[in-house]
Amino acid sequence: MYDYIDRWMVAQSSYAYRCVPVSVYRPWHAWEDDAKTRSLPGTSPRVPVHINQPIFKTARTLGGRALFADTFSKGSMYDANNTSVGVYDSNPINDSRLIVGFGAQAHRDGYNVLYGDWHASWFGDGEQAILYHTQGYDNVSLAQHTGIFHLAYNYYNSYNPFQTGTAENKITSARFMHSSLDVWHTLDVAGNVDVGVQ
Repeated sequence: MYDYIDRWMVAQSSYAYRCVPVSVYRPWHAWEDDAKTRSLPGTSPRVPVHINQPIFKTARTLGGRALFADTFSKGSMYDANNTSVGVYDSNPINDSRLIVGFGAQAHRDGYNVLYGDWHASWFGDGEQAILYHTQGYDNVSLAQHTGIFHLAYNYYNSYNPFQTGTAENKITSARFMHSSLDVWHTLDVAGNVDVGVQ
């Protein structure tokens, strides 16, 4: 979890876990923190998002969506090949594909996924789309930056896809596609949840 003076309280794991509290840089005001103003794109029915709470607060809202997966983080200082990622910071978004995800140190071609209905499944990724997933903000690569877009974290800038009714509140927005939200949504769809939801 993040606070305004850059202190972190984290649980480290070799797995990505989806239900950690949402931390937001420059968070929205408490009076905006209701089901009408912030929601998770790509979900049906739409799931409200609140500061410092998991996106899915109950088993019912999680449903059969992905909960745990083999790590798809890309590192904050060095990637899976021990290459400094700082050289890609603030470059065009496609440069972030050169940062190798830590899946390269495990299965490479897929990820074990545990879903909210307690079934486990293999997500095959032969083309390594997740391993080389983009990581950034709009069309700018964010690489050497502690937290905001490292793919397993639920940590976002307040100008993000959660603001209901904006152009960014869609799975087709750059702010969704270049973050962990897109990876989790891909795993959900593979589990036959939220298929075709925009």
